[in-house]
Amino acid sequence: SMNATNHDHSTKIHFYRMGLWHANEAITVQGVEWTMRTLGHLYHDLLKHSGRVIDYLKIDIESSEWSVVPEMLASGMMDNEIAWFNDRLAR
Repeated sequence: SMNATNHDHSTKIHFYRMGLWHANEAITVQGVEWTMRTLGHLYHDLLKHSGRVIDYLKIDIESSEWSVVPEMLASGMMDNEIAWFNDRLAR
């Protein structure tokens, strides 16, 4: 994967050497240790974005979406988006 350290790509785009996962833990992939965090941890603790809306979230984590998405739903991180979608379906 990417071999870069934490850095600011621009004033509004930041790179953190960690991955999105269903738990806060370190994992080893092909001999490389990765710091993994849940979306809730990244949002609230690391990025300090409490109360702000994520407008766009692209996830490409090589089939690990199947373990991450249920955690995101259970955490409540997607509640506003689900309510918006359900409202549109009810119309």
